[in-house]
Amino acid sequence: MAILHMPDATTTEQRFREWLIKIVDQNGDGRISRGELREALRALGRSSTWWKSWRAMKHADLNRNNFIDGDMEIEELMRYASKWGIVINPTTATATARKKR
Repeated sequence: MAILHMPDATTTEQRFREWLIKIVDQNGDGRISRGELREALRALGRSSTWWKSWRAMKHADLNRNNFIDGDMEIEELMRYASKWGIVINPTTATATARKKR
């Protein structure tokens, strides 16, 4: 896996999307699998990655094809990312990473 750096503490929504596609999407197919999401969470030092990736897929995989693909699903994943301590403010399109508790 490539070195997995989250976007800066204040980043644009576009940079978060680019991070998902360029870094998290390990095989470059334009879709994010649960396994890729789990590895990304693990590399970011999150715990319970199996559960968190499963819940994220249940929340964001709108067409139930077992991948995060398409703009609507990426938007849902960004909304769900607040559960991991990543907050994306849609009005200003910035994100801040909250410290892990």
